[in-house]
Amino acid sequence: VERRRGNLAQAVDAARRALAIRFEPALALDLAEMLAIAADGAVTPEARRLLEQARAAAPDDLRARYYLALADLQAGDAEAALAGFRAVERMSPPDAAWRPMLAERIAEAETRARAEAAPGPTREQMEAAAGLPPAERAAMIEGMVARLAERLRETPDDAEGWLRLARAYRVMGRTADARAALERAAALLPDDPRVVAEKMALGAGG
Repeated sequence: VERRRGNLAQAVDAARRALAIRFEPALALDLAEMLAIAADGAVTPEARRLLEQARAAAPDDLRARYYLALADLQAGDAEAALAGFRAVERMSPPDAAWRPMLAERIAEAETRARAEAAPGPTREQMEAAAGLPPAERAAMIEGMVARLAERLRETPDDAEGWLRLARAYRVMGRTADARAALERAAALLPDDPRVVAEKMALGAGG
């Protein structure tokens, strides 16, 4: 009732109180959705916990599956997100009103999954390289970075790739190149918190 009136904070409080008395999957989903709305679309830890409980109680609930896939995407696990979104797609009626939105999410997850699997240094690879002798470490990192930079010349709309390249250049001490790559990432991901964090790491401001 409070949510329909536009009183989101009061609706959240009411749902929490009701769930403390008795768990209802539908109410847990409502609360998780309200928490995401209040967080500008971010699936918060509390929302994720509620979604997991709701899915355990109602495995075929598409709303729970969708928001859990979205949580995976926001957490940087594109493969898990893609699997989740595709499961929702398979379970959805052919004429479901949410199919266009779901298709956009699937496309986004596919793009991120390709970027994660693409050539170029991951954080784990950079950490592994740190344990090598200096000459070997430099050669390994430079080779991976060169392959990533070459691929980005062919796929300039790969925001995830530009972000990875910026991080790699920063680790290598190539600050100017890092900032140039980060500018490309920022243009494609203007509100992404990872871009902001990388700017701070570079000392480039907010």
